[in-house]
Amino acid sequence: MTSGESGTPLNDYTLKDRLVIRIDKQFYIVNFKDIVYIEDSGNNVHIFTQHKKKYIYRITLKSLLPKLDDSIFYQIHKSIIVNIDYVIKIGANDQGDFEVTLSNRERLKICETLKHILEKAN
Repeated sequence: MTSGESGTPLNDYTLKDRLVIRIDKQFYIVNFKDIVYIEDSGNNVHIFTQHKKKYIYRITLKSLLPKLDDSIFYQIHKSIIVNIDYVIKIGANDQGDFEVTLSNRERLKICETLKHILEKAN
């Protein structure tokens, strides 16, 4: 599979700790532990893995969220869910905006509500 392929959901698209993604006539199984983060894109989500693969999955973020393991996946912004196992730092950047830094060195913005919770915790 190449980066950026898109798919449609199955009726039952989770298998314990995996996500099943249908792309055309193929089914791909993605382990939760391999997912670094998920980003909303309207009626699709982009799933980024530790293996640098990107899956485009035809489902809304709101519909996908309850199917994920809430002990490792956290919604940090209205359009972003992260796998907490890949978060190496949470804090303010040079402009004062809060963000998470992932193990792949990507930085993702945190929503204002979560920012206020983190500020109060300090």
